Amino acid sequence: MSKGVCPHCHAAVTNDLAQSITRCPNCQKEYLTSQSDRLYNIFYSQYSSNGNIALNTSRNYEKALSEYQKLAALDGDSIEAIFGIAHSRLSLTKLGGNIVSDIITIIEEKQEKILAKTDYYPEIARNFIDLGQRQDAFFEKADKNLKNGFAYLDGDSKKRALELADETLALWLFIDKFFSDEYITYDEERKLIADRIVAIRETRKVIDACGISTNPNPSYSAVKDKIIFDSRVAVYKVHLAIIISQFVFVIAAIVGFSIMMVNYSINPLPGAIVFGVFASLFLVTNLIGRAIKRKLSQ
Repeated sequence: MSKGVCPHCHAAVTNDLAQSITRCPNCQKEYLTSQSDRLYNIFYSQYSSNGNIALNTSRNYEKALSEYQKLAALDGDSIEAIFGIAHSRLSLTKLGGNIVSDIITIIEEKQEKILAKTDYYPEIARNFIDLGQRQDAFFEKADKNLKNGFAYLDGDSKKRALELADETLALWLFIDKFFSDEYITYDEERKLIADRIVAIRETRKVIDACGISTNPNPSYSAVKDKIIFDSRVAVYKVHLAIIISQFVFVIAAIVGFSIMMVNYSINPLPGAIVFGVFASLFLVTNLIGRAIKRKLSQ
């Protein structure tokens, strides 16, 4: 048996590869099993690629969540879908929101099937570590927003910081359970997890000892709905526009160079001007594009 997609209604189906023709349980139409299998691979690749780009490059977390949910509808046991949804939902969490308990529940519901995929343990391990580090980044950014200098905005801000420390610790302890399996020998990751657990517990003590600002402006109520992870959709669109512009400038420069060479013995100046202008524009946009690419990779 294999997973597939109905060519007619695009519903996720299960195919018996021994059968050349299958009837869709959703729309009741017959289809070629081989076609359904190919369509599944195309859709899986598309949703996975779109989700990864949206999550890690453009940081369009709403789109990332949508793509990973489509992937989950296609294959509910997909490692990429399970962790992609967790990463996306965490990235969309507001300062006052608690998504960690939901993420733990989501993964726990799939834990048996996740652990059964022994061939995917390196990928699973990487996803667990990445998830913990994303929560670390959330905690760090949120904590800065809760402070005025070295003191917390008000009592509620300090309380929220302590809650964030507990949520982050809970996630790392949950991750630690996966690496506690006797068959999973990732010593470097285990050390990282142990260090994070110790560090978060120490951070909680620091928060507990931290004072409260005498000037509670803004207050916790004013910042609790702030989105912690910023989207980079606009920057990503600019980067795409620059790539397209560079392509146009290269073509125009080649045209200018051709005109210059054709008229070299008569009057090469017009072609040389066209070539020089567009070659310069390409160099400028190339420098800008490199700077934007570095920003997107940060």
